[in-house]
Amino acid sequence: MKSSVATLAVASLTTLAVAAGSLPATAQEDNIAPSITINNKTVKQDATLSFDIAPKGNDPVVTFEGLPDWINYDAGSQTLSGKADKIDWGTDNSRTKEVFTVTATVTDQDDQKTASDDFTITVERTKFTEETLKLDGTTDADTFTQVLNYKGQNGRTAILNTKGEVICDTEGGTNNFSFTSNCVKKSPLDMIKDVTAYITAIVAGVSALVGLYTTVAKFVPDMPSIPGLPQL
Repeated sequence: MKSSVATLAVASLTTLAVAAGSLPATAQEDNIAPSITINNKTVKQDATLSFDIAPKGNDPVVTFEGLPDWINYDAGSQTLSGKADKIDWGTDNSRTKEVFTVTATVTDQDDQKTASDDFTITVERTKFTEETLKLDGTTDADTFTQVLNYKGQNGRTAILNTKGEVICDTEGGTNNFSFTSNCVKKSPLDMIKDVTAYITAIVAGVSALVGLYTTVAKFVPDMPSIPGLPQL
């Protein structure tokens, strides 16, 4: 009976000591289950990402699976940091971001219990490379090259000739009749239609000028003549 009372008394005193904080921290943490939660992160290309984590457990050790090689983990400060400048984007300008799925695992060193959490690190692309493509469906593919230049949000297409001169740019217009304002190569039929419309517009403009000259000449004496026009 005395032994049971003594055991109960010791247990009660231990509980009180833990509550009062007089026992060592390791003793107080014996019942802390391992856990870890990390929110998703986003960073711009070539920018620096840095954030702290807060694993729980008895002397917790954190390991990562899928962590990009440009991020380092400092176990002492429990900080993840790195510069997003080691991603090979290739020449595909439609690739605007890279998403890394990472699994963080915390291990309790006392009883080897573990807990895990998945999170993502998204790198948003801000720089785009030039990509040279052959113009499809044309007979003069050796004369023109199509360059997708710094695509960005809205996209951009520029057409260069063999001298490297820009003859069409969706951001700056076109000075070549072979392409639309969107820098799309016109078909022969479309070119004929456009030439016809262009000539018609010129003829209409000249006719309007002649009509204006004729009208003004009726009211202005000694109006200088235009070669080819009948004198009034």
